[in-house]
Formats: sequence, structure tokens, C-alpha cells
Amino acid sequence: MGITSSTALWYASRATGVVALVLLTVVVLLGMMVSQGRRLPGLPGFATTSLHRNLSLLAVVFIALHVVAAVADPYVTIGIAATVIPFVSPYKPLWLGLGALSFDMIVALIATSLARARIGRRTWRAVHWLA
Repeated sequence: MGITSSTALWYASRATGVVALVLLTVVVLLGMMVSQGRRLPGLPGFATTSLHRNLSLLAVVFIALHVVAAVADPYVTIGIAATVIPFVSPYKPLWLGLGALSFDMIVALIATSLARARIGRRTWRAVHWLA
């Protein structure tokens, strides 16, 4: 049995989710290092900050791919609303609800990071740590 378009979407959804999870784990660790003024061995401080930012953006790309693949996958019907409104999906409401909450927090992180100069460092940092 070969890979069909529906099984390809199933695999794509899982793979992009795993990659996003690994990237987000590294991003959190780098963020903790940056906030403590630490850096990666052999790299200047700005490079650690830049790596944190760039891996964050890459993680957002993988999250977007994960969501698109999960919604497009015909194996289970996941509505678009379930991607942003927590706990409304009839399929695995807890896990999809936690995913929607996580997605919403990442959107808040992006929005506050873009508006960082306007909202102030204290508010930005509070949102960052909350997420």
C-alpha cells in the first residue's frame, strides 16, 4: 500500500507538529538563556538572541503547516474554528483545545513582539512569560 494524498496529510500533520514542538522547546531554552544574559558557547550575545528570534519564526511556520495539514486531513474533520477557539471540536476536545490555546498564545506573542515599542517592555515581558 502506497502513500495516498490523505495519508500524506496525516503524516505531514504529525511530522510538522513534532518539528514545531522540538523547535519551540529550543526557543524556550534560548529565551531563558537570553533573559539571564547568558549566551551559547562560541557565540556572541546578539547571535543567541538572533537564533532565538529566527527559530521562533521557523517554529511559527511549522505550526502554520501543522494546522493547515490537520484541517485539510480527511481522516478527522477539524473545523477552522477549532484552531482558534479552544475546546469546541467534537474530536479530542481536550488536546485540540490545548492546541488552540497554544496557537492563541503564540499569536499574542507575535502581536506583542511587533508592538513592543508601543506597549512597553514590562507588558511585553509579562505576555512572553505567561505564554
